Amino acid sequence: THPSRLQLHQLDAVGRLDVYNNMYYFRLLEVAEADHPKLRAVLGEGAFRVLVAAYLEATPSRRPSVRDVFAGLSAFLARPPREVRRARWWRPWLADLAALEWARTEVFDDADAQVLARADLAALAPASFAGFRVQLIPAARILSLGWPVEPLWRAIEARRSHRAPRTKSRHATLVWRQELRVLHRTLDAGEARALAALTGGATFGGLCELAARGRRSPETAAQLAWLWLGTFVDEGLVQAAPARRRRR
Repeated sequence: THPSRLQLHQLDAVGRLDVYNNMYYFRLLEVAEADHPKLRAVLGEGAFRVLVAAYLEATPSRRPSVRDVFAGLSAFLARPPREVRRARWWRPWLADLAALEWARTEVFDDADAQVLARADLAALAPASFAGFRVQLIPAARILSLGWPVEPLWRAIEARRSHRAPRTKSRHATLVWRQELRVLHRTLDAGEARALAALTGGATFGGLCELAARGRRSPETAAQLAWLWLGTFVDEGLVQAAPARRRRR
């Protein structure tokens, strides 16, 4: 409970400062709980509060807004101080769970984009299709994760019993926003390379070249590139890339 004005008036200067510090900590704790509900569910309230306090002590916020205070929580969990690493609740996969939750928070606030539809692609002249440039929307992230935390996330979301990841599994996970919905899914290696190429803008011809690197025939590579592009369009992941300026 927050202290009343009378209580604050009766405290000395040091006491009032301590109250305000505690109030600020609990405000940040609320932010951490909102940004990382699955992490809190895994750890439990007590351990989660210990984690937040240890993180804030190691990385005090110097920003006027609390929006990005916990942007470094995943990195902190990946390389924690000794006292955190020795805690009974610390596990190496917690960093990946925190990374997934933070990416979901980020894409929710990212800029909107005019996404492409299959009708937009169908309207292109055949001669210009191979050179038409598209790029990934701003509200998308490609994560490189070392632990399969997605099943754990889904189980907690569905309020089912859940198990902690037991074995490492390096993989890429896509996080993106579709209108007001935030989604994520695991990518296969080819999709991850294609989406990475689209981050800076790529043409369908460029995707075909990327698909052909597995020693595929031109026809098979084109089919795979079209499968990639069609899937990305259906998921609302791509927008038309701005035309490149010609060098003088």
